Amino acid sequence: MNTASILFEEVPFETLRSIVKRYFGHAEELECTLLKGGLFNTTYKLTLPLLQRKLILRLGPVNRQHLLPFEHHLMKAEEMAYQLLSTLDIPCPDVLVCDNTKQYLDRDFMITDYIPGISLADESISEESKKGIYKQVAELTARMHSITGPAYGRIADLLQGRGYYKWQEFLLAHAAEVGDSCLNYGVFKPEEVQRILRIYEENSELYRDIRTPRMLHGDLWAGNVLVQRRPEEERYEVTAILDADRALFGDSDFEFASPWLPFSDEAKDESSQRNAVRILKMDTYRMLFTFIDTYIWNVQYRDHAQFESNKQRTLDMLCSIEKRL
Repeated sequence: MNTASILFEEVPFETLRSIVKRYFGHAEELECTLLKGGLFNTTYKLTLPLLQRKLILRLGPVNRQHLLPFEHHLMKAEEMAYQLLSTLDIPCPDVLVCDNTKQYLDRDFMITDYIPGISLADESISEESKKGIYKQVAELTARMHSITGPAYGRIADLLQGRGYYKWQEFLLAHAAEVGDSCLNYGVFKPEEVQRILRIYEENSELYRDIRTPRMLHGDLWAGNVLVQRRPEEERYEVTAILDADRALFGDSDFEFASPWLPFSDEAKDESSQRNAVRILKMDTYRMLFTFIDTYIWNVQYRDHAQFESNKQRTLDMLCSIEKRL
């Protein structure tokens, strides 16, 4: 699965060994395991027997010319996101090293302590057990959304001094950046991109009640939730919220519009089903998610089936939104 992505690239064992020795002093008997599933970052589990320690090393993408603009500074954003989550005791990785200088290695990289557990996406977890996990994730998400920021936008952009005073301004700027990247690679036609941008430019009434920039994970799906079984209590406990590199400050409904949110239907805020304006607003968020995913699956991950599926969903949603405006 990893090799489908042009951003993923393994490194020699000696490179891993030198990184460990540089930051931890010892690399004797180092054991390295490449973790499956990564398409954006290349991730290793490192075992240091002499130090009796296990670590996670994440290497940033190669072929960075294919990244979307905000994706160039994701590791520093992730480090900041974990610092914010930790203030409210939301379980997340403890960052030991975050190097974006590219002086030692021509890639950003991050080292965190290893956290035992399995992904919420693991097939061994029963549907009954997931109900309790979903409730925990919902509670942690609500706690995260209580964290507020100085402006709207991706944390990656805020760290570069690019924040927005209005949520609508961020949505339009973000869609425009994605649109430019799509046009560069012929992902969408110019007229299709213009129609998408008009949705965010001409419909300020959809976003006028958004007055507080709330912290959102931005990529909260089952694969980014780590859980561990507590046999004595016959239940699972969430041990970490992972991969918060795409975190942003914005409307909490943007999180709930994510197509991957690991909540059961009961855990989601159902009031949106009774409010036509809110439904329309959330559909504009869903369209932005699929707009971004269309570019990613086509340009970065080279998966034609996923590309075509996301592109069609984006255009179908665009037509649906236009009819309701």
